[in-house]
Amino acid sequence: MNYDVFVSYAHGDGFQYAQAVEEHLNGLCVRVFRDKSLPNDAATIDSRIRKALHGSERVLVIITPDSLKSRWVMGELDFATKAKKRLVVCVHDSVPQHRWPIIVRPVQCIRFSRANELIEGINKEAFWKLPVIVPAAGLSFGLYPLNMGMPKIAVPIGDKPILHHIVERLDPSFFSRVIV
Repeated sequence: MNYDVFVSYAHGDGFQYAQAVEEHLNGLCVRVFRDKSLPNDAATIDSRIRKALHGSERVLVIITPDSLKSRWVMGELDFATKAKKRLVVCVHDSVPQHRWPIIVRPVQCIRFSRANELIEGINKEAFWKLPVIVPAAGLSFGLYPLNMGMPKIAVPIGDKPILHHIVERLDPSFFSRVIV
């Protein structure tokens, strides 16, 4: 499965922030991957995490004191950087800038001290794509007799139904996916 956002965080002091981010983004219909299992002692990122990272458009990294010590968070950050994923870096106010990972220092960050501040910072970002919903159910007699027995949106114009013309004209830079 592909995701819009992969959330990387330390389970110790980042769990509540990651949970708040996931709930908020899910409310915006953004597909979020957040690993809820406790990290194991394996030395490398497991295949499930690697697959989720690879299939995510963006990686949101929550930098907290515990995440600086987490080889998982640092590994996910390294993987995301090498894969040229778009990073959304969120840094807790308790982490001084000189302790930030070198990879994220030149990146614009969302600073926060509480979960609601993190959500406010995320809301200010303009890149959260929403799905577009195209209503296509039900029968109507507004185009009778052209649409006898089918929804208006299925009536062909040229060689394609109206629905295809609508979807083709949508700008994919604004929408994460089309739901019919």
